[in-house]
Amino acid sequence: MSQFEVSPSINLLEKGAPVPASLGACGDLLHDIRELRLAMQKQVNAIEERERELKDHIINSVTPDDPGAVGKRFVTKVVTRPVPIIEDWGVFCSWVRKNDRFDCIQQRLSTDAVNEIQNAENRLLPGLGVMNKKDVSLTKL
Repeated sequence: MSQFEVSPSINLLEKGAPVPASLGACGDLLHDIRELRLAMQKQVNAIEERERELKDHIINSVTPDDPGAVGKRFVTKVVTRPVPIIEDWGVFCSWVRKNDRFDCIQQRLSTDAVNEIQNAENRLLPGLGVMNKKDVSLTKL
């Protein structure tokens, strides 16, 4: 992982751990920690794929007569739950506005779509502002 010398009792991955004295060393450590996270995320993604594969197999293997199975440690059942879907955005959005029920939708912009429109029209869309978000850029020497 990191090339920094620290006491064996200090875990550089823990929140609140000491940070290197120089910003350059902080950037190096940030890179090392990000690379570790990305490598771990690949493992997590593979585990999630296996989990989805097993769920799909179970769902596709049960019958209406036998909607589950009993293992040595767990009872497995396929359950069905109703999930609302929007079939007509215009109608639904009109209902939301008319009834003031904005709690029925998640308020999040599609940043890419909004930026594309704003860049094409060279203006902010009505009701939007701009927040300048700071981030860190790492470039290999």
